[in-house]
Amino acid sequence: MELSFNINGFPYGLGNKIEELLNLEAYCIRTGKKCNYYWNNEDDKRSYPILVGFKNINIQSEHRFEDAIVLPGYLWLGPVFASRQEMLQAVKNMDIKFTFNKPIDSYVGVHIRRTDRIQDVVTYCDYMDKDCADLLFMRTVGLLNREKPKNVFVCSDDDDVKNRFIKLLDSNINIIRTNTMDCPQVYQDWYTLANSDKIIMCSKMSSFAAIASLVNDVPLVSFFDEKETTLIRCGVRLEYLY
Repeated sequence: MELSFNINGFPYGLGNKIEELLNLEAYCIRTGKKCNYYWNNEDDKRSYPILVGFKNINIQSEHRFEDAIVLPGYLWLGPVFASRQEMLQAVKNMDIKFTFNKPIDSYVGVHIRRTDRIQDVVTYCDYMDKDCADLLFMRTVGLLNREKPKNVFVCSDDDDVKNRFIKLLDSNINIIRTNTMDCPQVYQDWYTLANSDKIIMCSKMSSFAAIASLVNDVPLVSFFDEKETTLIRCGVRLEYLY
């Protein structure tokens, strides 16, 4: 039996990359194998340094593997699909390679995902049209202004939208900032979300928010049932707001 295997990773966003690695780590735990993983930075808009590690995965970004295993579709649809408990076990084998100082003891995290998730004609269950995105935006603002948590952390793939969102929040809500200085902003945002008390996913689906919630098993607030999107694959602890 082969004791190791090679995988060429997907050239997708940070949330998808870490989700892929968690599935692979879970598979390695289950089978006793080791994985050699190519961290794919071939999409210039989704190019990140390698700042996470796993016990059973050797991660590098220098070369693709000629003999890589080819899996049908996403890993989570293939033979290495992991259950929630397996994903939580894989998280225990994850190591972050940057300094993180939690900005404050208790806060609510918000992730506003828009940009390429918005389509004029929706072609995929995780996408939404602009009307839906705007509705989720205002519902999230309304939720926070009703609950009035003392501290809120907001991140987004659109700075203009993020700033407009913050301006609409109750003036008594304290907006906190990331407190990690030795890594790119995308890592700061993701791990600050992961260390919140709960995460509000201001999008139909965001693996960035979902995998952040899985890291410390914090609740993920969603406006959609997980079966309406691919969120069901992530095994997160959900709180629904219909």
